[in-house]
Amino acid sequence: MAPWLRVTVRWLVPGAALVLHAIVMVAHAGRWDKAAALTVFPLWFWGLAGLGLAGFSWLWCRGRLALCVAAAWIITVLVCADEVRPLLRFTKSRPLPGAPADEAGRKVLRVVSLNCRHSSDAAAEVIRWQPDIILFQETPPEPGFLPALAQELWPGQGSVLSGVDCAILARGKIARSLPGQTLQFVQGTLDLPDGHQLEVTSLHLHGAQRDTRLWRWQTWRDHAQARHARRLQIADLVNGFLLPIGGHRPCLLGGDFNAPAGDRAFHTLDTWFTDAVAEAGAGWPDTFPNARPLLRLDQVWATGELEPLRATTALTKNSDHRMVIVDFGWKG
Repeated sequence: MAPWLRVTVRWLVPGAALVLHAIVMVAHAGRWDKAAALTVFPLWFWGLAGLGLAGFSWLWCRGRLALCVAAAWIITVLVCADEVRPLLRFTKSRPLPGAPADEAGRKVLRVVSLNCRHSSDAAAEVIRWQPDIILFQETPPEPGFLPALAQELWPGQGSVLSGVDCAILARGKIARSLPGQTLQFVQGTLDLPDGHQLEVTSLHLHGAQRDTRLWRWQTWRDHAQARHARRLQIADLVNGFLLPIGGHRPCLLGGDFNAPAGDRAFHTLDTWFTDAVAEAGAGWPDTFPNARPLLRLDQVWATGELEPLRATTALTKNSDHRMVIVDFGWKG
C-alpha cells in the first residue's frame, strides 16, 4: 500500500467517522429545525455509516483510532437510539390478538392506531386485535364502512367520529369536542361503558419531506420548514384545544405524526403525555415503511391517568404503515 494511501486509510477515514459522530450527536442533542434533514434519519443509520468507515480502516490497517471510533459509535447507538429500549424488552409480554386480559384486577383498555392508506381491507385488519379504541388516518372512503366496522366489533356499543382524513372508533359513546372539522385531526370526548371518560384525538400531520439529497440547500430548507410546521401543529393541538377541553379528564392522542421518534416536534407532548411504545413497547418499534420499517412515525401518547402496560407494532397486509397496539391500565 502506498504511504499516502496508508495514511488516508489509517487516520483520515476513521477521522471522518469521528467528525460524523460529533456532528450527528450535536444535531440530535439540539434537534434544531435547521438540522432536521440530518435528524430525520434514525441514529442507528448514522451509526452504521460511522461503523462502516471505522471498520474499513481497521480491516486494512488495524489502527487503534479505528477501534476507538467504532466503540464510540456502538456505545452511542446502544445508549441513545430510540429502537434499543423496546428491543431490550424482548422478554416482556406483548399485546396478543384477541380480547386483552385484565391486568392485576384492572380493566385493560386496548388502543390501536393505523394509517389505512384509504383501504378498507387495511382497516379491517384491526378486528383480530379486539381493541376498545381505534385511531384511523387516511380513512377508507366507502360510505358506511366505519359504522359497520364499529358494529361488528362492539354490537350495540360502538360509535364513530369521522373527520376529513382521520377517524375514531370506540366502544362507548363519543361526541365531537370541537365544532367543524380539521384536516389534521379529529377529537372527541369518549364515555366508556365502565364509566371512565377521556378525550381522544386521532391525527395525521402533513408536510413530511422525503428528499434525502443532503448536498442540496433546498433539501435542508424544506425539512426545516416542515419540522417547524409540525411542531406548531402539535403545540396548537395540545395547548389550544386538547388540554383546555380535556380539563381534568385523561387524554389520549395518537396517529401518524410524519415525524420520527425523538423529533423536536414532540417536545410539547413530553410535558403532559407519555409515549406508550417508548415506555412499554417490546420488539422493533418502527412503523414505516411497512415491510422494512426505518422510522417510528406512528405513535400513541397518553396523560398520566393511563399507564402503558404493553405495546408493540404489527405488520399489515394492505397498508404502507405498521399498526401500533397499546394496552393501557387505569391508575387509581
